[in-house]
Amino acid sequence: MKKIFLAALFALSAAGSYAFGETTGFADYLFKQQDYYRAIGEYKRQIYEMTKGMEPKPGSRQQQKADSINYRIGLCYIKAGKYDDAMSWFKEMEERFTGYKRSVIVYNQALGMSLSGDYGASESELRLMDAAAEKNKPNDNINYLAAWNYIYEGEWEKAEKAMLGIRDGIFAGSASGIAGYMQKTGFPEEKPVLPGVVMSAVVPGTGYFYCNRFFDGLLSMAVNALFITNTALSIKNRSAAGWAWGAASALSYSANLYGTANAVMLYNRAKAEKYAGQLEIYKADLFIYEF
Repeated sequence: MKKIFLAALFALSAAGSYAFGETTGFADYLFKQQDYYRAIGEYKRQIYEMTKGMEPKPGSRQQQKADSINYRIGLCYIKAGKYDDAMSWFKEMEERFTGYKRSVIVYNQALGMSLSGDYGASESELRLMDAAAEKNKPNDNINYLAAWNYIYEGEWEKAEKAMLGIRDGIFAGSASGIAGYMQKTGFPEEKPVLPGVVMSAVVPGTGYFYCNRFFDGLLSMAVNALFITNTALSIKNRSAAGWAWGAASALSYSANLYGTANAVMLYNRAKAEKYAGQLEIYKADLFIYEF
């Protein structure tokens, strides 16, 4: 039954797009169903059917429709996680626009960078937008995305300040909820790396206990005890194997220190990610759908 419905919807959409070059119903349906790869193909097909492969006349209604569809294709790339394709697509679109529409396209590039985990590049792009001469910019989205970049980077004070600064507009409610949660619970405290390393330097493995990695700590203690004991016995017995045991002990001891430092950093990262996940309960949709 579902297949029959989809076929009928496709037929209606195709008929509309062939006849008027305007209907994007089936592609929009795929978009809403999160079937982004098929939506991209359908949007591109509709542009081709509308323009017949020719460049639309600048300023025409056909050009406006093609621009709107191209924008949707860029959104599909971002939502599908194809961030490089999205950047290339929006970069090509950016060159054809000025004013508000250009700002929206650049914003989507910053959004794609953020969603891909490149928060620094996203912040740089947003700062350039904020300093740009254009007066018509999606300021609400810019400020809200900047605040989320701070959250994902663990810049809690900056994030709280940014959220408190969003008092009006479509993100005011979400920003207020996030700032309120941060004020109520406080920020996650990071464990400094040095104490853990010092603990493992004094008694190998104990630094893991510092960040709740008890099994790793016991394992490290056992391995280092084994190598150190055999090294001492080999030296006492003047065995030639003493050099080998000594080298193994040195490597094991060094690995114990490096592993402890890494364990503390992983502990802090996991704690920050958990806190960010709790804040995401209040997160609003960052996408701009209209172009």
